[in-house]
Amino acid sequence: MTNDLKGSSMETLKNLLNISDGQDDKLQTLKRKARALHAKAEDVLSEIKQGELQPGKRRRKEVDNWLKDVEEAVLQLQNLELRGKGLITSERSNAGLIKQIGDLTMQGSFPRGFTFYDHGIGVYGPGGVGKTVLLKEIHDELLERFKSSARVYWVSVSHGITLPMLQDKIAEAMNLSYLLTEKNAIRKAASLSYELKQRNNVFLFLDDVWEHFSLEEVGVPIGDENSCKLILTTRSLDVCRRMKCRKTVKVEPLSKEKAWELFSKVLGRRDHMPPEINELAELVAAECAGLPLGLIVMAGSMREVDDIQEWRNTLEELQNSSEGQPDNRNRDIPSLLDKIDSWQKQFDKGHSMLNKLENACLLERYDNRCVKMHNFIRDMAIRITNTKPRYMIAAGAELRRIPSGRRWTIDLDKASLMHNFLSEIQPGTIPMCPDLTTLLLQQNPFTKLPDSFFVHMKALKVLNLSKTSIKRLPDSISELKNLRALLLEFCKRLHFVPSVVKLTSLRELDFSFCWSMKDVPHGMNQLAELRFLDLEGCKDLCQLLSGSLSTFSHIQCLKLDPDVQSISGDDVLKLGCLERLEGCRISDVSNFNKYVKSQHFQQLKYYEFVVGAGQYKRVDHSISAERMVILCSGSLKGGSGGDLFVPPENTQDLQIHNSAFDARSLVGALPSLIRLTALKRILIRRCRMIEVIWSPVSGVEATQEKNHFNAAVVLLLQCLQELILTDLHDFRGLVKGGVAIQRGAFSNLKILVIKYCPNIKELFTSNLLKGGLDNLQELEVEGCEELEMIIAVHDDGGREKIIDFEGYVDKDGDLIWLPNLRALHLRQLPKLTGICHGGMLGKCSVEQISVEYCAKIKQIFKSSLTQYHLSNLREVKVAACNILEEIIASPNSQGQESSGTYELPYLRALELDDLPCLTSFFHGIIPTCGSIEHINVTNCPIVKRLPLSVPLHNNGEGLVPLFLQQIKADQEWWESLEWDNPLIKKTLLPFTKLSVAGASSFDIFEELGSPGRLHELENKFSKTKVNNSSETADINSCLTLLRRQNSELFLVMFCLEACKTHNAVRRDDGDDEKEAALSSVNGAELQRRGNENFEIESEFGKRCEQHFFSLIVYFA
Repeated sequence: MTNDLKGSSMETLKNLLNISDGQDDKLQTLKRKARALHAKAEDVLSEIKQGELQPGKRRRKEVDNWLKDVEEAVLQLQNLELRGKGLITSERSNAGLIKQIGDLTMQGSFPRGFTFYDHGIGVYGPGGVGKTVLLKEIHDELLERFKSSARVYWVSVSHGITLPMLQDKIAEAMNLSYLLTEKNAIRKAASLSYELKQRNNVFLFLDDVWEHFSLEEVGVPIGDENSCKLILTTRSLDVCRRMKCRKTVKVEPLSKEKAWELFSKVLGRRDHMPPEINELAELVAAECAGLPLGLIVMAGSMREVDDIQEWRNTLEELQNSSEGQPDNRNRDIPSLLDKIDSWQKQFDKGHSMLNKLENACLLERYDNRCVKMHNFIRDMAIRITNTKPRYMIAAGAELRRIPSGRRWTIDLDKASLMHNFLSEIQPGTIPMCPDLTTLLLQQNPFTKLPDSFFVHMKALKVLNLSKTSIKRLPDSISELKNLRALLLEFCKRLHFVPSVVKLTSLRELDFSFCWSMKDVPHGMNQLAELRFLDLEGCKDLCQLLSGSLSTFSHIQCLKLDPDVQSISGDDVLKLGCLERLEGCRISDVSNFNKYVKSQHFQQLKYYEFVVGAGQYKRVDHSISAERMVILCSGSLKGGSGGDLFVPPENTQDLQIHNSAFDARSLVGALPSLIRLTALKRILIRRCRMIEVIWSPVSGVEATQEKNHFNAAVVLLLQCLQELILTDLHDFRGLVKGGVAIQRGAFSNLKILVIKYCPNIKELFTSNLLKGGLDNLQELEVEGCEELEMIIAVHDDGGREKIIDFEGYVDKDGDLIWLPNLRALHLRQLPKLTGICHGGMLGKCSVEQISVEYCAKIKQIFKSSLTQYHLSNLREVKVAACNILEEIIASPNSQGQESSGTYELPYLRALELDDLPCLTSFFHGIIPTCGSIEHINVTNCPIVKRLPLSVPLHNNGEGLVPLFLQQIKADQEWWESLEWDNPLIKKTLLPFTKLSVAGASSFDIFEELGSPGRLHELENKFSKTKVNNSSETADINSCLTLLRRQNSELFLVMFCLEACKTHNAVRRDDGDDEKEAALSSVNGAELQRRGNENFEIESEFGKRCEQHFFSLIVYFA
């Protein structure tokens, strides 16, 4: 609303102003004042829109705040109306609203105006990325345009500059020599401001700004018609913001393709370099991480160098400067937040610190949960910390032995050996590091540490042993009195922890997924300073501690195992400092409703509750949510005739599993949902009776009360960002068909997943599209047996029609559905005939497409689709579509082949599998894919040309796409392909991996991941006789059969047996026989056996070997 004051909130205000006649005078007064506020808001918006049309003008912050206050008043009025007419006419509510609306009307005068001029533009990015070069080009172009330097000025600010120094630099650039002798900064600022305004429409470039400063104190006029236009460069987004830049532009590193192009240009002689040097040059260029300055300097230093030893040495120095590049990610900043008492405040402070580092381009976003450090910056940080404070960084360096004693220096402060292959720590290894505060050993396969390992680490504060195979912690850990954090996540074999009674400083203890822990460590109930305790996936330990949790009186963050019932009115309720509670299972709906009303619940800032004793399936979060409720009680009510489930008002993620509905719609079954205005995500799985999410009442059936309820539902749906519906037998669609819904519903929905809903026939109908799905980014549909069309626009007779819909229209006049769609995944839809009629999907936004097991689809996209609409396509996978003829339909009914090329500049992966009727990608046109990395074509016998256009070199040879890594294809099909030039086939051959004719496209992960398939395979294998005996298959016999019969199914059997052995050992660690059996499927020994057993001189053997090692990781 603060942007354009339109949508449901303003519509609601208009409706509320027309309250039925017969109300008292107070209600009439409220209506009159509300009308005045509405008129004032519309006038303000009208003037703002006119003002913002002028370049450089933007609305004032005070105006923006006023519009937000108006919006809050509208919502208050709306909520009172929805809760009953008695409330809106009550003395207290009426008087308060009248005063608030009156005050807002008076405050809407704004004598300084609604907008102001703001010409600041900030260009930011890491050092060496090309910010200065970019601004120089703009600067020179402006000089050329104005034919004078009197209006364009360039000032290099640099690090450490003071305000008087900056004033002097600006004065020098403007040739104001008289100001250089002025010592008073205030008078100098006034003179600079006057001169800049007199010259009118001045462009001032400030390059390399390190810290923010007041433009007014410098004398740079900003904010009115005569002010100058400021453009600055900096390494920090924070500087741009604090200097009030109207617009910020981040300069990104170059793509791999552009980086190599720049490197080659500076290097020169690319066509004459030997292939082995050319390969090394590409690797050296990659080490420069896309930074133009680094590329230019490095390429310049290697010009005219033909010595391959020098090239190898240069690459070695670049790679070794980082001491191995692991997963350079970190999720927290330990030991920096000790002074903050509240866990939530620590969490917020940590995120703020990470954001500042990211804004300063010192960190890069890896995904929603992680960040990583830029390679060059990491190298620099490692060099700095080689002295003081001294760090030892060997993360991801593929170490198999712990570093030697000389690296464990007496002044060592922090050490990171994570993500290596340390399988054994020598018994005599006792590091002498009295000042060591942080030791990171996670993701190493060692099973034990020497008992005296920590004897000389008295200052240790953070110890991370997560994801190791350690069985028991050494006794010396009991003496670490300064230890603040002990992290043991996914130590699945850990079964013993020595006494922790002396660890009086311990604040964070993570036992998550330590399955083998059966006993509570001695002294754990005396850890008075404990703030964070994670027991998720550690059922036995959680059960043992469930009766004594109240001893952790200062606990602020508690993660429990949801398989253990936690709240029955006793222990957890005594934790008065608790801010975050996860994995907490409450027995039934009635107890949950009672707890939500308690004072203890009100103090929680982050929660995850499981309500009921039923089963549920965890689903990965795509949208971040801090407050989650999972219902799996079998019913929406508590017991026989009990209370109806009422989720808390601030719930952000609501999941309902295995529950029976007593209404056909979600909103009808749970009317309390309309109060959940913070709801971001809904998941419904295996629930009976539910047919739609919402069935709005309209027409003659609608009453005023129902209309207000519908308006409240629209507000609920507008908050929704992710919707997952799976295994719903009665489900028919998102909303009831044929009923118009208010525009704006689902307007913020980004992710929609629908799986195994056998009775849905059409996904998006005209009434739903009118409701608005413009922001949908990901769509996944699987296992819907009756689904015929994704977007169906037709009349009652089933005929296609054009609906009256204000959607996006492209330059050719085609209607664009779901204009922001990025990913489309369709799988196991046997009756699907098409994606959409009467329009096209995505407005140049689609990046991923996968269509699998759709037996009746002939084309994926309509013929009018141009490369403009697919210009951002990254990945395409099409498999097992029996009658599919083309990816994009033929442009004419006669089926005559077109000519030319079809450019897909960002396509990286193309997979076409088991498509017996496929003739081409696009009828007669072969796509040009400059970024292609992987192509996989199997069982496509009619395709006669490789679905990739390869340009020719001057000598007639093909030019291999720069990033191409592999082409996988059937050997017989590859030999039968038609080529415009046979040299192209020769050029691509080194990148080609061919399989024997008729080889299976068996996907091991699909077989193990499909519902019920694992159980089916186990039953089949249990009946299989091997080695002419009645014994069932074991590991060795499976390997033998795998070699003799070339059966990939026996590979699955082998891995199942290996997995069973592993689980058996985990359940009973003391059995020597099982421990010995485990060694056959463990680590290096398993790899050695795999090498011995898979030395088969056939393509099948190679494929089995690939499956084999993938499954080792899969079952690890």
